[in-house]
Amino acid sequence: MTPRLPLEPLMKELKALGTSEFARIIGMSRRTVIRMKKTGLTIEQADRLAIHFANVHPFCVWGWDFYADVLPEVDEPALGVAA
Repeated sequence: MTPRLPLEPLMKELKALGTSEFARIIGMSRRTVIRMKKTGLTIEQADRLAIHFANVHPFCVWGWDFYADVLPEVDEPALGVAA
């Protein structure tokens, strides 16, 4: 399954106070935004929205979660990292 990213970090980055304001900023219907909020964003959607509307790389919005589909699963105990 393709990982999905939460919409809230992008809403925060754009300083949108709610779903309606975010929909107005990105030029989509409120219903579409509610659906994106419920299902999350694909990597492609996150990339396009972050660059076009926030003028930042998606990593600045979602951090390493943006690369979750390409990063290998890491077993922290195997690395000797204390929990």
